[in-house]
Amino acid sequence: MSTYVDELRSELEQKKQEVKDLEAALRVLEKREGIASASKSTSSEQIVASQSPLNESGEIDFDKLELPDRTANAKPSLVDEAKSVIEKFGGREFTVNHVYAALKQLGKVKDAKHTKNRVSLNVRALTQEGFITRTHKGKGNDPHRYKATASQVSFLKEVPNEKAQ
Repeated sequence: MSTYVDELRSELEQKKQEVKDLEAALRVLEKREGIASASKSTSSEQIVASQSPLNESGEIDFDKLELPDRTANAKPSLVDEAKSVIEKFGGREFTVNHVYAALKQLGKVKDAKHTKNRVSLNVRALTQEGFITRTHKGKGNDPHRYKATASQVSFLKEVPNEKAQ
């Protein structure tokens, strides 16, 4: 039951944001065309208008711009999914094919045209980030092999011990 309530709250917040976006677009158009809105007579709408992200010249002021918060139900990125799969490899060596196959079998990615290439780019980015290290430079049909960094492996070994206690 609480998941249904959470879904409704999430949908309500989404609709409120859509209304705010539409109101902002209307204000921009009205200001651009020089039309005074008749609906700005109420105090709550005047407050919203005073918080407009537009400055005097009609440009958007980034300091006044309210960015939407990332919702809790937002889908994790491919790099986050790749990190979680790599953590589950333990300390073993792996290739991009291993990461792709694991993501595919866990239902984290679909079999799309460029998905494997995206996984490869994310593995390369994780290498540059220091999350994983390349243990073997591949060549031709021999793929690069990777391993989780020492800090990741030690973290993975510590977690099960804490849960067992």
